[in-house]
Amino acid sequence: MCNFFLTTVVLLALSLDGLSQTNSTTNEFLIKGKLLDRDTGKVVLRYNNFTKNIYRNDTAILKNGEFIFSGVVNGACEAILWTNLKTVNIDDKSVVRFLLESSNYSINFNEDRKPSAIITGSKVQKEKENWDNEKFSLLEAKADFYKRAATLYQELQNTNLPAIQTEINKMPHQKDSILELIRMKDTKYIRANPSSYLSGYLLSQHSRKLTIDSLQHIYEILSLKVKKSSIGRGLLADIYPLTKVVYRFYFT
Repeated sequence: MCNFFLTTVVLLALSLDGLSQTNSTTNEFLIKGKLLDRDTGKVVLRYNNFTKNIYRNDTAILKNGEFIFSGVVNGACEAILWTNLKTVNIDDKSVVRFLLESSNYSINFNEDRKPSAIITGSKVQKEKENWDNEKFSLLEAKADFYKRAATLYQELQNTNLPAIQTEINKMPHQKDSILELIRMKDTKYIRANPSSYLSGYLLSQHSRKLTIDSLQHIYEILSLKVKKSSIGRGLLADIYPLTKVVYRFYFT
């Protein structure tokens, strides 16, 4: 049984690898950006590499605040742009998280503006922004929750009052309620848009909170295009953890 499972996973991994490496010239991206708050220094772009399904960390030197990145991407993946290399917090306001696909991007960044990053040129990123606007109230509730949690933990550390601990004890239920509403809304979007890279991304954001059966069921809804992308391959590794070993053995 174990050998059969291993063979199935290896064949699936090899199949997806072969599919993802066809027509590689169509998977090129170009990012031209500008920081409005400084002219010199460096920025770093982290994204999933097309050729070996590993993450790259590319560095660009600012010239009059401008920077350029180029490369290839397997369908689509999440990219992370660090504009301040001193921060390690991925949720810091100096960090830009967006969906990267084969397209010509323009990124205009100002940390003191909201939104701090204006991104144009990408269909999937625009789709994500539109969907985020659709669930704006839930995302705001989530952000407010984490701000409130940070404040309460700081107050508890400073005062050690039982009343604050009581409030903190209520927080897991509050958080779960908000996240469940977001998950339900995203799941409806995935079912209605199985050919969208955004659907694969949304599923990846909830994969650790879903049962393996639920994750596998929703994954099967996705189109082949999404499954063979970097986003889809990441989901496959969540469903079948053995594929992580398979990819490392065969493709590195």
